[in-house]
Amino acid sequence: MGENQDDDHHQNGDVRRHSEPTIKRRRITKACDFCHRRGRKCKPVPEGSGVTTGASPGGTLSCLTCIEHGATCTWNRVAAKRGVKSKTSPSSSVNNKQTHSGDDGDGDRWFYDESRHGSRSLIFRLISIFFDTVYPVFPFFDEISLLRDWENTSLSSSRASFARLMAICALSSCHVSDGAVFNPDLPAPLLPQHHQAYMEDAQKAIPESNREIGSFEAFDYLQVLGTLSLAATQLKDDPLFHECMGRYHTLVAQHTFHFEARWPSNLTYPEKHVRRQFFWSMYRLEVHAALIDGHVIRCPELQCAVAYPQQVDGLAGIIDASGQTEKTRFRHGSWLTGWNYITDLYRVLEHVIVRMRKDRLKALDRGPIEHEPLMPSIDNMLEKVLEKKSNLPPYATHAYPASHDVEANLCGFQVANIACTFQVSSSRSYSKEESRLNFSSYFEWQRLLVTTNSRMLAAPLSS
Repeated sequence: MGENQDDDHHQNGDVRRHSEPTIKRRRITKACDFCHRRGRKCKPVPEGSGVTTGASPGGTLSCLTCIEHGATCTWNRVAAKRGVKSKTSPSSSVNNKQTHSGDDGDGDRWFYDESRHGSRSLIFRLISIFFDTVYPVFPFFDEISLLRDWENTSLSSSRASFARLMAICALSSCHVSDGAVFNPDLPAPLLPQHHQAYMEDAQKAIPESNREIGSFEAFDYLQVLGTLSLAATQLKDDPLFHECMGRYHTLVAQHTFHFEARWPSNLTYPEKHVRRQFFWSMYRLEVHAALIDGHVIRCPELQCAVAYPQQVDGLAGIIDASGQTEKTRFRHGSWLTGWNYITDLYRVLEHVIVRMRKDRLKALDRGPIEHEPLMPSIDNMLEKVLEKKSNLPPYATHAYPASHDVEANLCGFQVANIACTFQVSSSRSYSKEESRLNFSSYFEWQRLLVTTNSRMLAAPLSS
């Protein structure tokens, strides 16, 4: 009987071993890129749940987490090797560096962390401050799409997206510290460690090498570099400013961003509009910095083939293309009339700067080629600018008190900026024959611009 039990035991074991093999269950150690960055479990879509599963770019089915967050489910992360890495192997050190500088390395997680960056209400307030105080002069982003990304993915769907969030928060926190906001109230205290985290994370999120930046995300990183350069200006951090501007011009050259015809062919018109606004904003910042610091202008307007932001329907920040008969009535996008005119003034100012510096060449032996005939006439340029100024509509020449009317506030910024920029452009052109650059008038212009905008910002909002 015992033998029969043993036989039954072996037989059952054989059956179990062949029909239901005993397999040690292991935890799924690899998640998709989106879940990995957040330390979340990559959940498959349950059968019969009714959830539509789309295919990821790699051909695999999207996980439930990515579907819930509206993110693209990708599996591009290269798993890091386990064990102690050799310190003597050059290839090991290179691989180790690549692992930590890559998009999804285990040492870096590019996502919003409430414990480090503050509450969601605080972040939303900082984003709003950017569009209230920075956007009127430097319209780097589209408000609607940015807020949609914040609501859907906390601007953490990619490394570049996270870098944009941190750069915006860093710049807005500078404005809060300086008191340059319409409404100083915050839903939660903005602590010094928050500002430090924004600055550090924004800079760390930028890849160390341009080889790591693909063409599909180049514009995102251009926006980050531009925003950080403004933050550096607020902080009076000259090394950081020049680092960001230098990296910006490198990416512009690498991806021919200064040539609109080379932009991706699949861009929608709203996407082109944002790029146009951003490009001319950075051009103005470049001329501005060249006048103050004395460096060369690295994006001359005659070598840049990018159109001005146009006026079309259905896009934030653009004038209605249907036309307007009454010039005094504010309309969505009216502020672009003044904003584009300011760009005209900066283009004149660029040539004024070149004229002012031409005397430096007299003491140099540069051959028989004369540079004077190569320069455009400043008088002719100013004549056209003056004619255009006289034809500006009232909303571009008269500022109204700050109010809840966003369009009126945007136009008010342009009025102040036009007055100050026109003053420095004309004064510099009249003194273009000076042998040395006299910065006193420019500093006065800067003081006037800051004072005027500060008064506008400090004005209480009418109910």
